[in-house]
Amino acid sequence: MTISWRIQQILKGGFQGAKGASAMCVALVLGAAACAPAESGLGALQEAISSGQCPVESDQVGSFLPSLPAQRTVTVSVDARFSTAEKAAISDALSQWNRWSSDSVGREFFEQTTASIDSDFFPSESANPCDFAVPGGDGDFAIVRVTDEALWSDLSLTSANPAATLRCRQGDSLTRQVLMIRSDLVRSEQWMSVVLHELGHVVGLDHSCNLGAGTDDFGSCTGLDSDHPYRAAVMYPKLSVGSLSTGRGLEVKESLQENDRLRAACLYGGAL
Repeated sequence: MTISWRIQQILKGGFQGAKGASAMCVALVLGAAACAPAESGLGALQEAISSGQCPVESDQVGSFLPSLPAQRTVTVSVDARFSTAEKAAISDALSQWNRWSSDSVGREFFEQTTASIDSDFFPSESANPCDFAVPGGDGDFAIVRVTDEALWSDLSLTSANPAATLRCRQGDSLTRQVLMIRSDLVRSEQWMSVVLHELGHVVGLDHSCNLGAGTDDFGSCTGLDSDHPYRAAVMYPKLSVGSLSTGRGLEVKESLQENDRLRAACLYGGAL
């Protein structure tokens, strides 16, 4: 069995949430090279890739999402209802990204706090997916423990999707986002793997490859060897849960890999 992650983006059609955010991106679960930052928008980033300033392959040009606010550490409000072990896994995943950003960009992406999260801070229905509050300032977001199976289904999520990151954007700018986790769908051994992947979407990375046919600027996952950088990446769109009875074949990814670091460096102007 596998956890299946996918990205759905609604970039056109004039969606307008009640709190003024338009367009939704849903990220579902699951030597030194320097790159030019994407602070001027995704168009500028793609130009930097085309010019060779960002050394990613041509089939990765379409694998980026709007980044976090520049030069600001964002506050992450972690739902107090998570268990002690779950909070520890979330902290470890946040620390992984902070270590990379501190070394490569010169600042930590995240500052963690624990909070009582009410229903205002995550969507209540698919008809208005961006109708939720932000617990703080620009770029701040919550990691929410979801127990409502009906809501999960209404958001077109299934038992194969243990977590989801909803990102709302206006053009190339991120306006708000929330990371939601169904604790009952995450195997204890894979908690950090799931959160680390979702935080990749939070910082602005799409999957490392497309489970479908792929395009010239977003390559297909089909036929990749197990050691291919796209397959080895935390942001690969599937994660094997192995045998539910024996645990054999269970896949764990608890550290950022070459493709994750390279694309993050491209997005934020960091060094590998």
